[in-house]
Amino acid sequence: MGRMNAFVKNHGIGILALLLYASASIFFIGKFPFMHSDEAWLSGLSQTVLSEGRIDLTEPFFDLYPRNPHAIKIFFVALQALAISIFGHNLISMRMISLVAGIFSLCLFYRIMTTRFKDKSFAHLATSLLAVDVQFIYASHMARQESILLLISLAAYDYFLRKNPTGRGGAAILAAILSIGIGIHPNSFIVAIPFGLMLLYRFFRKEAKLRDIVIFISVLAAAALFFIALSLHMDPDFIKNYSEYGKTLGVTQSLLSKFLQIKLFYIKLFLQVSGTYYTPDIRPQLLLMASAFLFGTARLIKSRGESQAAYPLLGLLGINIGYMLVGRYNQTSIIFLFPWLYMLVAELVHPLAKSGKRILSLLVSATLAMSCFQISIHPGKDYQSYLNDISSAVPNDARVLANLNTGYYFNPENLFDYRNLAHLKENSLSFEDYIDKNGIEYILYPEEMDIIWNTRPVYNSLYGNPADYYESMNAFISEKCILMDTFHNDTYPVRIVRLMGQKERTLRIYKVLK
Repeated sequence: MGRMNAFVKNHGIGILALLLYASASIFFIGKFPFMHSDEAWLSGLSQTVLSEGRIDLTEPFFDLYPRNPHAIKIFFVALQALAISIFGHNLISMRMISLVAGIFSLCLFYRIMTTRFKDKSFAHLATSLLAVDVQFIYASHMARQESILLLISLAAYDYFLRKNPTGRGGAAILAAILSIGIGIHPNSFIVAIPFGLMLLYRFFRKEAKLRDIVIFISVLAAAALFFIALSLHMDPDFIKNYSEYGKTLGVTQSLLSKFLQIKLFYIKLFLQVSGTYYTPDIRPQLLLMASAFLFGTARLIKSRGESQAAYPLLGLLGINIGYMLVGRYNQTSIIFLFPWLYMLVAELVHPLAKSGKRILSLLVSATLAMSCFQISIHPGKDYQSYLNDISSAVPNDARVLANLNTGYYFNPENLFDYRNLAHLKENSLSFEDYIDKNGIEYILYPEEMDIIWNTRPVYNSLYGNPADYYESMNAFISEKCILMDTFHNDTYPVRIVRLMGQKERTLRIYKVLK
């Protein structure tokens, strides 16, 4: 009891701040950001794994769209399945996983700052800077894996700073922490690279041995081989199938080609150019990152490698190397840079003493104001109201052809996503054959299908080439369906971000005539 009282006394302000932060987040976690179909995609698989009691499964809503089982995100699936078994399958319960991971990330970030600077008030300010950043809020409000990978990265860095991972077990434990990420998402490779660079940096400074680097790489490689072996058990053609899937994402391109694309990646982030992902305005953060990197590098050179800014600099460099090696420039992965950015900022302003705290205070205030503004203008109506409209016309156990963003209403085994339609021809099926084969009773037709057709080939990446199915689909709807209801919503009948929030879009619900 005495220890608990001492802990509360020492960290009371931080605990209160986290409770207020969590309460505020819960208030709008279902509204910001808008629900992305990836969230229903991931949790739909987790719900299926839970109901079937097997892990070697693929998403039931993709019957033609190529999918193959693997173990690369098995821990994340298990975590979601546990949450579903306790709280049910809904957007809020799935997003709460990311929020909890985000809050623990803030705790670790604070501990890293106190370990480094021995100044609680400075650590509070630095942690607040990360906490109020719109990109961090976005990651901790979305039912994807980025928030958990961020937690793993910070746990590894906390261990790195506090335990000095050299000797027989240190490097192995560091690698073991990072290995957990392989069971969360393939991007675990990206968050692991900074630590390899840090060990290399210590080696050149004679603070670590070559053996430490070898152990670190060996443990990570052994973990990767374990997940590959488990994936091969699920799918004997795993390597071939995963490579084919990677090819569609650009990860099999030449290294030179992938390296050249990083400039376009940052240009798109700077200009908020995106397909279906919400991309907040992070221009100030990107400019701050570039400036901090230049100043940090200059300080490191001036100190002849003695500056503590080396580790955050290597963090930023390592993440960017990871982006280029993997070659999948997903907008959501930009969050991996932000803890390293704010650690570097803290390193740069801390020597300024009181002025450094004032600078951090100004940055926190400005970042909070920008985040509040962006959240206030964020496009999108409440997701639950969208599902309520659908529920008034279609029972949730009906078999439907619909956008995957309806995945938190319909059972996964009864939902068939529009991505399947691009594969009708290769499976020798007509649109009518597909409807009959799956016993589809309703077609939920979003306005974006017409937009994609009228602007082809601009948005062909969403559901494949519409020339393969659009005309036959509309002919079938005209001849063999009856319009049951029409709903208007400015967000969910279209997945194209730049068209969201501009005006009301239409969702038509058709019943298939038997």
